[in-house]
Amino acid sequence: MIRNILIISAAATVLLSACNRATDIAPPSDVKTLSATHAFDTPAPIKQVAFSPNDVASWLGAIAMVTDDGQLLITNIEGKQPKLQSGGPYKDVIGTNRKGKPALFLALTSGGELRPFIEADNEGNFKAIPISTDAGKLSLLCKTEGGDETNELTVITTDGEIVTLNTELSESALIHKDTVLGKAKDVSGCAADGGIQITLSRGNLSVGSEDKVKIGNTAPGPAINRLNGRVHLFVSRPQSPVLSVYEGSDLTQSIDFNIESGLSIGGLERASGVWATSAPFGGSGFNDGLIAVADADAPRLVILSKSYVERALSNADAR
Repeated sequence: MIRNILIISAAATVLLSACNRATDIAPPSDVKTLSATHAFDTPAPIKQVAFSPNDVASWLGAIAMVTDDGQLLITNIEGKQPKLQSGGPYKDVIGTNRKGKPALFLALTSGGELRPFIEADNEGNFKAIPISTDAGKLSLLCKTEGGDETNELTVITTDGEIVTLNTELSESALIHKDTVLGKAKDVSGCAADGGIQITLSRGNLSVGSEDKVKIGNTAPGPAINRLNGRVHLFVSRPQSPVLSVYEGSDLTQSIDFNIESGLSIGGLERASGVWATSAPFGGSGFNDGLIAVADADAPRLVILSKSYVERALSNADAR
């Protein structure tokens, strides 16, 4: 199945399919507030995050992080003792959801090569495994909502092609090029879900190749996920509001959020990235998934319960 694809970069003109001309979308005047559900410090600032759940013991689900200097670290929801992985430097990472099987991540080196890492034991250790692929050099790995098992991966090649890859992952990785979906230019991030192509390039968000909405200055990301049964897009910003949510179907902006401190958990004033998963990650708060936001002012990740964000979005829609 061809997936929704979302691609991100930095700033330019926009088109709406209805009128085919540049259009700015004014942010909602009423910015809502979310309280941080959880947070943990990281050894260095983080530029990419990915998730690989554990369907037997959800609190043991793995979280991979790529630091600003290209290190690949793997930890869990507590963020304790992140394990440094071999190779690198890395620029991107994506997690897999493999029911009843060890966690597995695909990391992308700065040279554009895929490197798979599989969970080696119950102590949070991972090991590199062999890979055979005809995918060529890659620029980006498109994030998914992560709630379902899949053998398909959407990527951007260094030649600017949007491509789906078929994957066979076990104690080795067999990955081959499947379908070329289109071309992408000046892309710095992408996400995928479902059946519609969504792109964000140079600050412009679009559905397919026609509908475009200018969203301006954003931090790396974005994230895509289903809230209340509908696909939504999350964009983080290096200023208030730190988190903007868009409808995935037509790019209507749903709501803006700031993230304040919750009980003993600090919030953040500026965000430098956002990532999401629908997979459970332990405790009642994360049974339906989570949204992770990087703090632009400190090496830490602030975690939001997905169900909490869904309720906040429903309450805002009801008003």
